[in-house]
Amino acid sequence: MPKKRKIDMLQTPALKAEKVPEVLKPVEPLTDRQFECLKFIYGYFITRRFYPTQREIAEALGVRSNTAAFFTGPIEKKGYLHVEPGRRRNIRLTPLAIKLLTEKGVIKEETQIPLPV
Repeated sequence: MPKKRKIDMLQTPALKAEKVPEVLKPVEPLTDRQFECLKFIYGYFITRRFYPTQREIAEALGVRSNTAAFFTGPIEKKGYLHVEPGRRRNIRLTPLAIKLLTEKGVIKEETQIPLPV
């Protein structure tokens, strides 16, 4: 009768570090400037009922318009924004962003309105 081998769960193909489902990956914290950008996007949507363009984000942050991508790109990679390529006003807040803004007190529970995500 052959001996049973112990199986290391981290060695199985489904659980290697690069194959961990997105839900289980830890969320990287935002820098202060990235959080400021996220707050601006939320505030812009609340006042105008549509999301800002990259140029409007850049103007609000006081940077050149092509520099806004240096803020929105990492925020998207961290899971707080969804960007649809090839469209104007293509930035959307994710449920993770709404949760963070609520935790930080930017969004008040009693005044929360449904956001398109």
